[in-house]
Parts: sequence; structure tokens; C-alpha cells
Amino acid sequence: MIKPERLLPGDKIGIITPSTPAPVMFKERYERGISVLEDLIWSNFGNATAK
Repeated sequence: MIKPERLLPGDKIGIITPSTPAPVMFKERYERGISVLEDLIWSNFGNATAK
């Protein structure tokens, strides 16, 4: 298994939804997922910005 390097403050991540427009079809679930990621980023990196 190839593991990526650890994320550092200021690193950016991307969210992809292969073949399904998740933000349109599953808006509530998509927004909840973004919220969870933002909480994880905040708790691990402090004053980080995600969007």
C-alpha cells in the first residue's frame, strides 16, 4: 500500500464525486460530509480554512 504524506497546515484537499453530482442529488449528505471534514481539519490544524 502506498500512503500519501501527512497533511500539513495550509495543505489543500479536494473532494470528488465520480459520476454522480452529489452536491445536487444528495445536498444534505454532501453538506454534512463537508462539515465533518471541516471539524476534523479544525481539530487537527487549528485555524485552517476548508472549502
